[in-house]
Amino acid sequence: MKEALNKVDGVLQVETSIDTGEATVSYDPGKTTPEAMAKILTDFQGPHDFTASVKKV
Repeated sequence: MKEALNKVDGVLQVETSIDTGEATVSYDPGKTTPEAMAKILTDFQGPHDFTASVKKV
């Protein structure tokens, strides 16, 4: 998951938590959107199935 997000143009930093199953992403809003990142994560073929949603903090 972290690898997939780090490949997105505009993603500056990714922090993940296995305990909560959440990721916090710092990004340039001029280059990508939360919705685009959520789609990438939903399409990601990693070792686990998961869904992605956007939560503003």
